[in-house]
Amino acid sequence: MEIATIHFGKARALLALPVGLLLLAPAGFAQEYSVFVADGEAFGGIGGLILIDPVTGQQTAIPLGADDGQPNFLEAGPESSLLVSEFPIGPAFGRGLIRVDPISWTETILSQGQFFQTPSGMAIDTDGTILVADDEAGLNGQGAILRIDPLGDVDTNQTLVVDAINCPLFEVPRVIVIHPS
Repeated sequence: MEIATIHFGKARALLALPVGLLLLAPAGFAQEYSVFVADGEAFGGIGGLILIDPVTGQQTAIPLGADDGQPNFLEAGPESSLLVSEFPIGPAFGRGLIRVDPISWTETILSQGQFFQTPSGMAIDTDGTILVADDEAGLNGQGAILRIDPLGDVDTNQTLVVDAINCPLFEVPRVIVIHPS
């Protein structure tokens, strides 16, 4: 199974391909895959997720629980969950990285604060940790890759993997992919 993330300006869609596999299909949706879009400006500017039935076009609004962060990127998580990175809104930081159950819509904070500034793209490593690109984190604010231990304490589970100080090629790292060598 392949996961493709489609970008439409500020909105991003997560698709499960090829057709024929069932992934993230909540009750009432009979298609072979589901499309989720993270839209940081939806629902009056507070942002949220939108579930789209690719057969009928039916849309389901999924506002997220906090009003201090806007969803930025999506990734398929373990056990059909969705991983969502959030940008901060105003003086509050926001939650950073959350997991959303696509059946109950229950949200769990996986990591917040620490190095996070504008967490963006993410990928799950083979050991279950989550790598997150953040284009304003790091010692000089020019971007970093962070490793998140989803089983650790949400306020202390980030490790700086690399930033623009030790990777001078960074300008605005936003997307990360783990590819087998």
